Amino acid sequence: MLQHLDLSNNSLIDRIPGELFGMKQLLSLYLNGNMLSGEMPKQISSQLENLDLSENHLNGSIPEDIGNFKNLLKLDLSHNSLSGSITSKLFQLHDLRHLSLSSNYLSGVIPDEMDLFSLYDMDLSHNQLTGSIPKGFQYLPGLHALDLSYNQLSGDISKSIEYLRPRNTLRLCSNKFSGRISSEFVKLTYEVNCFDESNLCSTSNNRKLLRSQHLIIPIVGVGLAIQLSWIFYRTRKHWWKTKKQNVKDDMKFISFQKLKVTTEDILSSLKDKNIIGNGGSGKVYRVVIDQTGNTYAVKSIGHGEKSGGRPQKEFLVEVRTLGSIRHNNIVKLICCISSLDRKLLVYEYFEKQSLDKWLHRKKSVVSSGQSSTPALDWQKRLKIATGAAQGLCYMHHDCTRSIIHRDIKSSNILLDSEFNAKIADFGLAKILSRRDDNPETVSAIAGTFGYIAPEYASTFRVNIKTDIYSFGVVLLELTTGRQPILREDQMNLAQWAQQRYRDGNFIVALDEEIMETSNVEQMRGVFKLGLMCTGASPSSRPSMKEFVRIVLTLSDTPDGAGSSRTNRLLGSQASEDEVNMTS
Repeated sequence: MLQHLDLSNNSLIDRIPGELFGMKQLLSLYLNGNMLSGEMPKQISSQLENLDLSENHLNGSIPEDIGNFKNLLKLDLSHNSLSGSITSKLFQLHDLRHLSLSSNYLSGVIPDEMDLFSLYDMDLSHNQLTGSIPKGFQYLPGLHALDLSYNQLSGDISKSIEYLRPRNTLRLCSNKFSGRISSEFVKLTYEVNCFDESNLCSTSNNRKLLRSQHLIIPIVGVGLAIQLSWIFYRTRKHWWKTKKQNVKDDMKFISFQKLKVTTEDILSSLKDKNIIGNGGSGKVYRVVIDQTGNTYAVKSIGHGEKSGGRPQKEFLVEVRTLGSIRHNNIVKLICCISSLDRKLLVYEYFEKQSLDKWLHRKKSVVSSGQSSTPALDWQKRLKIATGAAQGLCYMHHDCTRSIIHRDIKSSNILLDSEFNAKIADFGLAKILSRRDDNPETVSAIAGTFGYIAPEYASTFRVNIKTDIYSFGVVLLELTTGRQPILREDQMNLAQWAQQRYRDGNFIVALDEEIMETSNVEQMRGVFKLGLMCTGASPSSRPSMKEFVRIVLTLSDTPDGAGSSRTNRLLGSQASEDEVNMTS
């Protein structure tokens, strides 16, 4: 008799079989950390006590039949693409102790009627919930932690907080509350808290001012001068102390993952000797936490006064984008730390670093004087191309609103210990307002020279095909081993590759360092895909769904038997002014 089923952190795809929710004896079901898509099963009549579907691609609304989970103790649907309102039946599960619906696209108001007598913690953060905080929260006697941050909740916060009685954690920041409450009350009441500064006020400063007024006694001569000097000294000292304290208090810590790390752990490791990268928006540090032994990559972004606030905008874009999506081929944002003069983004760290350092290692070795690293063999390159494509496919097709990266390049594809691709650096990402292929106008060009689609550079208009062009350049890097800009030929890699193909001599364009008889057909197939992705007409470029389907066919045919299938699938899309994809 099966009572516990754990299929978490695999690569499961497609819909969740409805039969799983109908298994009468099943008590625990863990499907988190996969690539499951579609809607949750509608018919639910299970005796489940623990259900974890987090970190998948589920969409649609939370089914009404969720109320049939009468024995449910833990429910985690976080980090999906669920939309619609929260059904009131979910808040009638009397035995539920742990509830997380964070990082979805849930909207509407929070149900007011709550029969959650056993609830210990609730996380509804990073959604699109509106309305005021319902009074029903005051009837949750065992509530220990509540996170409603990053929504669109409104109302007078001084009145709303009367209904909230979590014992330890209360997070209400990044909403639209009016009014103010005492910051001293918040600090004394909640060990972990997050409130917008505009909703806090200080009562201690007023008391200190009143106390200082009693010291100003009418005296004459030298006595008055001494007294005034003393007051000036004390006031200045207090001002400096308060300023330092305010900077410390302003430091906001927002976590997107479960981790044992503090702000002090991160800040103490931001030293020059730990710098592993230096870009236009800031520095990247390698941070090792001694207590846990975990390693993180920390991106430090300045306040941006000298650059029109661009770093600040990139910080907000990256937090909003990565804070709401989860995929095995997209880098995970662990937490972010924000203060008046510094923004920190903390990611998982990858020892293999970025793809460009492996593909273009000869140039980096010459410039740094380091010993040579082995060439990246073809099977690893094909694995990287497939993984990066699956990450892009999720962004373009599986999110509620399509996300375009706008800076896809080999240096923004990180590699884990098994050479799995992780798309990184979402500072220039854009969430499209509609799901069709019609391009949207932007105010400025973003991206990297050599990867920017020609129509984007000339019209300032973008859609998902803009990313596909950039990804095509990465494919050409993988198959040729060449840089995106060929200075000796005074052209970019896409132009160079198209020229070699037209000359009928493209086989010499492939990277001879790794080319073998057993993989030449696969390399030729991916090279052709790169040509198609970098074609002049955006409409003729394959979608990422099409690309993933084709490259998986290539991966399943090591001898290259899938090459003709690749030509059949894509050859019909090529227009007369582009390369002919048939052999």
